[in-house]
Formats: sequence, C-alpha cells, structure tokens
Amino acid sequence: MQLWGFGVGLLGVWLASQSGEFGRRSLGLGYAALAGLGFGGYFVLIDRVEGLFWPSAFAKLTAAVLVLGWALRAFPGPRQELGRYLPLLILAGLLDAGGNVLFLAAAQAGRLDVAAVLSSLYPAFTAVLAWALLRERLRPGQNLGVLLSLVAIALIAAG
Repeated sequence: MQLWGFGVGLLGVWLASQSGEFGRRSLGLGYAALAGLGFGGYFVLIDRVEGLFWPSAFAKLTAAVLVLGWALRAFPGPRQELGRYLPLLILAGLLDAGGNVLFLAAAQAGRLDVAAVLSSLYPAFTAVLAWALLRERLRPGQNLGVLLSLVAIALIAAG
C-alpha cells in the first residue's frame, strides 16, 4: 500500500504544482532537479544526526549565512523594501523551521522514506493555502493533484 501511496503522491504533487502551461518548456527544470537532489540529500543526511533541535538550528544557520552572503553580493542595491516585508519574512522563516523540526521528529519516530514522502507533499498544501488565503483559483489538474495527494497520505498511512 505504501508503494502505491508513494506513486500516487508523486503524481499528485506533479499535478498540484502545474502552472497550466503544458505545451511550454520549463526553463527551471534543471534548477528543480538540483533542488530535488539537495532536498533529498538533506533528508538523508539530517536523519543520520542525533537530536532534534540542534541539527535543525545548525542547518538553518548554515542556510541563512550562505543565502544572506549571496544576496548581499548579488543584489547590492537599496534594501528599503525589506522593512516593509520583515514580519512576513519572519513568519515564513518560523514556518520553515517548524516544518523542518517536525520532519526531524517524524523521521526519528518512524521510517525516513515515509517521513520524506509525506513531507514532500507540500506543493498540494501550498496550492490549497493559495486558494484559501490568497483566493487563487486552482485549475482542474491542480484540484486533481490535491485530491491524489490526500489519497496518497491515506495509502501511506494504511501501509
């Protein structure tokens, strides 16, 4: 059942994250593949570390230093807009860190493959949140993707 759930989840996430432009070649596909390798590497390596909060804190600190250094170098222009968005950025950081801590807890309490696949269903939740909070309209394929992601969760949990 879990293997079926993994497959259904993959299809669901793919559909939920579609922009609706199926005929157009995606220029970000290479970046997306590298991001997938990065996330996969993170999931595997962070599972090997003992503890819950220190590994997550160190991973987030490393990411913050690298991204901040890159941003300061690549975008040296005015940063006045940052103050306007600071509360949203802090909330986004808190949600991201919370998600990582909860992933660590799930991976340490159960199987890494199940925790990784379930946490990778986040594009479906992103689509639902965009619909609920931002009033974005979901395309029929995205609706099907969200539904398949929910089915995948049930299949994985049943297995």
